[in-house]
Amino acid sequence: MPAWLELDDKRIQLVESCTIGRLPENSVVLDDAAVSRRHALVHAHGGAGYWLVDFGSSNGVRLNGRRVFEPVKLRDLDKIEIGEHSLIFKHRGDSLSRKRAALGANAWKTTERISETFAPINHAAILLDKNGEITTITPQARQWLANYFGAGDSTTTLPGKLSAWVEQQLKSEPHRGAPVPADLLTVPKENKRLVIQLAERNQDQRLLLLTEEQTVFSTELLQTLGLTPKESEVLHWLAEGKTNPEIGLILNASPRTVGKHVEHIFAKLGVESRTAALLYVVEKLSRK
Repeated sequence: MPAWLELDDKRIQLVESCTIGRLPENSVVLDDAAVSRRHALVHAHGGAGYWLVDFGSSNGVRLNGRRVFEPVKLRDLDKIEIGEHSLIFKHRGDSLSRKRAALGANAWKTTERISETFAPINHAAILLDKNGEITTITPQARQWLANYFGAGDSTTTLPGKLSAWVEQQLKSEPHRGAPVPADLLTVPKENKRLVIQLAERNQDQRLLLLTEEQTVFSTELLQTLGLTPKESEVLHWLAEGKTNPEIGLILNASPRTVGKHVEHIFAKLGVESRTAALLYVVEKLSRK
């Protein structure tokens, strides 16, 4: 579905990444001393929509009046402010419909566990110079380097595994004007995972976008839909393909009690079947 930026009377179509800054090679050039040479990026993050990233600019980027410190997903009619310039993000896509079509009826087969569906819960960014040294890192990204890689206190270098992955990506440097490959580094941990993409690279710097994802049917995420902790546990095991008696054994409850929880889950989600409940959860939580 089409997405674009509106600046004054101009429309800038968004296909891949769109850089914004003072240099003429940017996709959107803002000839203003208050704008950095490479100020910000609007990044098409696969099927996860469009994201606004500040390149560590001195004067910052504001989204709907609030300064951006971590990558943030853009919504239709969002207002991006850089210096005295305002850009309006327009997106007529319907990710919900696309997800429904992509999942299809076979998505609910036991062999394709829906419990393995992940939803993004937070985002961060790291900016590197041409030598691979960290020039800008958001607070969330620093915390994740420690949690997922056991990184120490270094403020200038990436952990060895991540650094090696970046170098591998750079070996497949595309020709000028060619799209950046969408290879991802995925680091799992318990019911979460960290997904890293080399989203932007040029002669002077590289941008890493980091997304922490959590299994859609984790009890923590299910409770954000208004379910109780016990109902969330029941729905989690439904997603694993368990029957009411099996769930009763796991939770030390009778099948009748489990059945009552299932009835309450259906009522709260506004559905009438297990398949509809699972589809609702995937659509609701994956649209973040």
